[in-house]
Amino acid sequence: MSWTASRSAAEGTIRGDVVLGADGATSSVAHSAGLVDSAKALWGFALRGYLDGDIDLPHIVLWEPQHWRLFPGYGWAFPMSSGVVNVGLGLAFGSDRGASRRAGELLDAFLAHLDHQGVLPKSELRSRTGGWLKMGVVGTTPAGRGVLLVGDAAGLVNPLQGEGIAQAMASGRAAANAILQAGPRDAGRHYLAYLRGAILHHRTNAPVHAGMVRHPLAVSLSARALSAPGIGRAVAGAWGLYWNDLTFDALPSRHRRLATAATHAITAAGRRGETAHWFAMQFATTKPRPAATPTT
Repeated sequence: MSWTASRSAAEGTIRGDVVLGADGATSSVAHSAGLVDSAKALWGFALRGYLDGDIDLPHIVLWEPQHWRLFPGYGWAFPMSSGVVNVGLGLAFGSDRGASRRAGELLDAFLAHLDHQGVLPKSELRSRTGGWLKMGVVGTTPAGRGVLLVGDAAGLVNPLQGEGIAQAMASGRAAANAILQAGPRDAGRHYLAYLRGAILHHRTNAPVHAGMVRHPLAVSLSARALSAPGIGRAVAGAWGLYWNDLTFDALPSRHRRLATAATHAITAAGRRGETAHWFAMQFATTKPRPAATPTT
């Protein structure tokens, strides 16, 4: 296989047999290739800062800024090796990217909540920073003819907890293998065939993400039930497997059986609706659709 690329300094254009979009949630490659429908995407925003001091254990917090209105996402406080605490909020809000401002508006209230719970050291927050998340693949076509999107650019972020490092690494390797093994002309088909199996968790839980945004009362009821005395400890192992997309590779146990049952139930419940229809249309075939020529 040969690979050629040319760049015109005057035009600012790069051309190649295959273009890989590995440029993050707001991917310029994806947008210029016409592979993103932002109105259908499931957006999120993560805002974090740092406190001097130590805490004993990492905390993931489901928080109700208003009674019976669960924050659509979660907060965290993680100890770091250098005597610093990483603290922040991850907010999900569907297609309305303007709603990302809520993370900044509520961060101080969240810190006050953690302080009231005795979680945080007595220290001032410093070094705030934030970043966009595009979750659950929805709204992004991962492959067009001559263009492959990987990682966050493809929306390969867990729609429940916002993690995407493992998915980015796996999809980057799969895209490279598709190019090397199938050649530029057929790489998109091979890459989509890989993704059909790799996105099952995203496909099942993208509707859950959308429902969390729209129905805070129902999510509060579910969270309270799952964490109730006598229930929380019984389902914690299964919840950890399911939440983190670890069910398939887990060792046989009652936790795996419960997580598998939950996956089947949620998959069945989400087979209808706009999100399910989008996945059915995108992955009914492994033939990539035409893409515009990405330019920079």
